Amino acid sequence: MKRLLALLGAFLFLLPLTACSLFSELELPEPEPEAATEEQPPEEAEPEGSKALTLIFAHEVDENRTALLESAQQTALEKGYTLSSVVTMGNAELQTRFLQLAQEAGEQAVLIELFDPATAADVVRDAGEMAVIFLDTAPDGNSALRKKAFYVGSPDGEGDAYLRLTGRVAMQAADNLIRGVDAGEETDVRPSGHKFNIPSDGILEE
Repeated sequence: MKRLLALLGAFLFLLPLTACSLFSELELPEPEPEAATEEQPPEEAEPEGSKALTLIFAHEVDENRTALLESAQQTALEKGYTLSSVVTMGNAELQTRFLQLAQEAGEQAVLIELFDPATAADVVRDAGEMAVIFLDTAPDGNSALRKKAFYVGSPDGEGDAYLRLTGRVAMQAADNLIRGVDAGEETDVRPSGHKFNIPSDGILEE
């Protein structure tokens, strides 16, 4: 009986050593290194209102002005903007108020038909940092025209084709100014100074 107990004790003593020996002979696979992941920079959000613009008309939108608006809206849509329109009814206070509302909405440019060419300097002042595109009616002199204030039109321009070309070029120029590139880039008409001189009949030469 004592011999049996001695053998059993020896067996129990050797068991953990044997297990350790077995485990030491097993080769466990090395853990695979984690794949390096590049941190993607966060996408910059568009400034609020930056994809919206306002076209400010001097008076009620008649049939001809509708052609100008439609052309500008179509170009805006192609470039990812929304373009709304308002009418000042020849009122300087309304003109200033609409510019203020565009600023408060975060818009970066406005298109405007002057009811009085003499108010052009006031428009540029009230627009602040916004770019200004004067449509059809030219400002008095060139003092209001500058890096972010352009005129698009012709003193003798009239008709559907002229107004459609004016609306399209005005929106193209506004888009360029918003993006910080040359105002004449990818426009149908080359600027001369700070003016896009639209053909009075709206027909471009081949």
